[in-house]
Amino acid sequence: ELDDIQKKKDELESEFAMARASLEKSQSTIELEVQRLLSEQVKLQQERESAVNKLEKDKSKLQKELDGLKKKMEDALRREADVVTELQSTIDDMEKEGQ
Repeated sequence: ELDDIQKKKDELESEFAMARASLEKSQSTIELEVQRLLSEQVKLQQERESAVNKLEKDKSKLQKELDGLKKKMEDALRREADVVTELQSTIDDMEKEGQ
C-alpha cells in the first residue's frame, strides 16, 4: 500500500515536472514571439517615418518646381502683354503716319 502511494506520488511529481517544463517552454516561446513582434513594430515605425520624411521632401521639391513654373508662366504672360502693347503702339504709329 505504501509502495502504491509512493509510486502514485512519483507519477504525479513526474507529470508536474513535465507540465512545468511544457509551461516554461510555452512561456519562452511567447516571450520570443513578443520580442519578435516588438522588433517588427520598431522596424515598421522606422519605415513609416522614413516614408513620411521622403514624402515631405518630395512635396517640398514639387512645390519648388511648381513655384518655378508659376513664375515662368507669369513672366511669359508679362512678356506677351509687353509685346502686344508694343505691337499696338507700332500699329497706332503706322496709322497716324498713314493719315
